[in-house]
Amino acid sequence: MGGSKAADLTSRLASVARLTPHSVVLCDPAGRIDWVNDGFTAMTGYGFEEVKGRTLAEVLRCPEADPETLVMMDTAVAAGEGFRTEIVDQTKDGRRIYVDVDMRPSFAVDGTLDGYIVITADISAAHATRERLKSTSLALKSAGSLARLGGWEVDLIAEVVRWSPELVELFGRPAVDDHIASLAVYVDEDREWVLEHLREAMTTGIPIDFEARARRADGEIIWVRVMGEPLMVDGRCVALHGASQDVTAQREAIADLRESERFGRGVIDSVAAFLTVIDEDGAIIAANSAFKTLGAELLGAETYPMGRNLFGVFDGLPNGRGKALVRGVRSVIAGDAENFSRAYQAKDGEWFRLTAARFQGEGPVRCVVVTQSIEDLKRSERRLKVVNSSLKRARDQANAANVAKSAFLATMSHEIRTPLNGVLGMAQAMERDELSARQRERLGVVRQAGETLLVLLNDLLDLSRIEAGRLELEEGVIDIFALMQGAESTFGPLAAEKELALELEVEPALKGVWVGDPTRVRQIVHNLVSNAVKFTAQGYVRVRALRRAGRLVVEVSDTGPGIAAERQGALFQKFVQEDASTTRRYGGSGLGLAICRELTELMGGSIAVASEPGEGASFTVALPLVRAKAAPVSAPETPAAAPAGELRVLAAEDNPVNRLVLKTLLDQLGVELRCVEDGAAAVAAAQEGGWDVILMDVQMPVMDGPTAARAIREREAERGLARTPIIALTANAMAHHEAEYRAAGMDVLVPKPVELERLIGAIAAVTEVS
Repeated sequence: MGGSKAADLTSRLASVARLTPHSVVLCDPAGRIDWVNDGFTAMTGYGFEEVKGRTLAEVLRCPEADPETLVMMDTAVAAGEGFRTEIVDQTKDGRRIYVDVDMRPSFAVDGTLDGYIVITADISAAHATRERLKSTSLALKSAGSLARLGGWEVDLIAEVVRWSPELVELFGRPAVDDHIASLAVYVDEDREWVLEHLREAMTTGIPIDFEARARRADGEIIWVRVMGEPLMVDGRCVALHGASQDVTAQREAIADLRESERFGRGVIDSVAAFLTVIDEDGAIIAANSAFKTLGAELLGAETYPMGRNLFGVFDGLPNGRGKALVRGVRSVIAGDAENFSRAYQAKDGEWFRLTAARFQGEGPVRCVVVTQSIEDLKRSERRLKVVNSSLKRARDQANAANVAKSAFLATMSHEIRTPLNGVLGMAQAMERDELSARQRERLGVVRQAGETLLVLLNDLLDLSRIEAGRLELEEGVIDIFALMQGAESTFGPLAAEKELALELEVEPALKGVWVGDPTRVRQIVHNLVSNAVKFTAQGYVRVRALRRAGRLVVEVSDTGPGIAAERQGALFQKFVQEDASTTRRYGGSGLGLAICRELTELMGGSIAVASEPGEGASFTVALPLVRAKAAPVSAPETPAAAPAGELRVLAAEDNPVNRLVLKTLLDQLGVELRCVEDGAAAVAAAQEGGWDVILMDVQMPVMDGPTAARAIREREAERGLARTPIIALTANAMAHHEAEYRAAGMDVLVPKPVELERLIGAIAAVTEVS
């Protein structure tokens, strides 16, 4: 019921504020406008949406305004204090108006500042009156200093009243009026009372200041404030002069504010928390209904006796808990702290939170203390601790699972690459033998299948690294023209087999080298071109490299079957294909586009697709690459040739299949090869000397490859021996791996599965240098 009355009262107050013809503005604690009434719009020309969130100073401040008054206003708002003043403002259409500004702070339930109420009245006419009165008689000048609307003078000797033009217009009286007849401006009920004030002033010489109801020229009843002073000559009053101001709006606003205060009190009493206001000694001087009701109940009284000491209440808490509360509240009262908050447990075990803040109003030091039950929060806190404990266990289990997954993938990668190295290595060796066309075709199938398996393995490992946040980008240089030529060399033959036109275009602006990860950019481009060639049956595949808005943009478009709109959103998800039916024509793991998206976003770029069924597809990748300061000098790539002359090569490899692959490949080149099974054996064999190159596996029993390489380099340094080139043969071929191997003393890294051309090139390179 009380809530309904409060809501009704709130609605009525809102209607009063909205409908009053004078300007009413509500601001937040920083002085920003939260609401204006129609009176504000009528006065300034600004609607609410134009001023919302701005300060009155930002909206209305005029260059001609008095600087000292502006400073006073800003200082008052910053201090959370009210003020009343007059100032010149500027309306929306550029007019200057003089306004009476009455700005008062309002406070929240806990006593903190929650905004301001600003009532303004256009007193431009009163200001003009004051200016005109400066040129009139001394009596009218004195009245003008007091007037806000219009001046008047009562000449008791001539028995006339002289009205200013503004009051002539307001009351409809002649400029020079009979001093008795002039009293007709006041309503009948107030006229005798007005006369009493005037007689007292004439008799005693005291100033005149009262408010009464008067009748305008149009018959409307208004409230006017009458201010003046008598002119006494030899103890006799000979004249009265002063000013009258229409204060109807102010009285209405004051009435509204009083109603608002009553409403605020109702709101405070409706709060379930226990609110009190205490003085500097802790005496309770005000409290809301919740506190007084509980206090009366605990004391067994009908009403709570105000004046009790809150500190004494705190002293009754068990285990001395009240001492901390007393200290905290006293620190706020003393000004040592802005506020104080602490949870405590009452005698019955219920938890409460006490919050204290210094009262912001004028007058003696006061402190607002709010206490509310937090037993529900405590119960939730206990439940949350249980949930957090469960989540921590789940997180630890998930982390352990991720570690296990990473270890599993690393192990499986090594274990799968070992037989794959045998398959691809032997396929390369057999390709160098004399084979029939049928045998060479079958061998090509074997090699292609092995290479496909290797791509799938690399994709899985890349995806795992990305998900674990362990994929590292290299900061190298990228030659866009060379990148596109590589794509043409790789996919041109396949496109030609399908009678597809493979069109490549590179803007001249991309000439030169750019900073980025060349391996990952090539991987993205090759994935997109591979897909386009695979899925396009006829027509063309077009690859364009452009420079747009400071980014490298690669567009790969085709004349393939196109992609339905409902399938496009899932294209970049893992293990998703455009055609996932059991009758699909094209194979694949569904990882290529997912990895493209992950790599693109890791580089700070974006990837998108545009397609219509039957009209092909267009994939666009945008990467924020910057031009490299200097292009590296590189020799043109030529097929690697076997090193000239007889070579003695030592190979450390623990896997018998890999040893057989190396022997088979190098025997075909006439290289003398000796294999050992671990790093320790490699160190011993290296001491014999006479080796042109050492091929070193990384993961081996007894002693691993990097440790063996360091031992060999230490011995060479101690004895002043010539440096024997060491080539790392490993499946761990990331940039940080290569840096680790070089730091151990190795010279070059050749990844597994071994490509013969790459191995030959590495051997040739290190033997030339040595």
